[in-house]
Amino acid sequence: MTGNSPPGVNRYKGISLQSRRNMALLRRSGPTRQVQSGASPWVWRSPVSEERIAVASTLAEKSCTPCRGGVPPLSREIAEEYRRQAPDWALLDEAARIERTYRFKNFAEAFAFVERAAALAEVEGHHPDICFGWGYATVSLRTKKIKGLHENDFIMAAKLDRLATPVEAG
Repeated sequence: MTGNSPPGVNRYKGISLQSRRNMALLRRSGPTRQVQSGASPWVWRSPVSEERIAVASTLAEKSCTPCRGGVPPLSREIAEEYRRQAPDWALLDEAARIERTYRFKNFAEAFAFVERAAALAEVEGHHPDICFGWGYATVSLRTKKIKGLHENDFIMAAKLDRLATPVEAG
């Protein structure tokens, strides 16, 4: 245990192993933007600010981590970097949420997608707002506790895109 944690408190409780690895990678990253090829993560340093994030080779391979209040939402620049990995999603409300509409052949297919999305949300512990009807499902993501975007929103977006078949993607 290091840092400002009180004695007897695990400061990494609730943080996935992948997230801890990403944090260690961030501590070692240099002052410039680095892109590593292969299966290793990409490390981004925002050219506009000192904010840094670690983005896995695909967001869909990551898991959502519990978000506690008091964490600042992603800046517009960082959100844009994440959105590049989920290009079909629109960045809305001054970069406070992302949204995508999926298209389907009929109501039953839209409903089946919503059921799969609900099951995924329960597994990940991150719940989107979903509106659906005949032939469509619109999914909106934001982290309510921080009133903005978090990495979890982009992880869910990537996972939802994987749930959609090529016919459903729109």
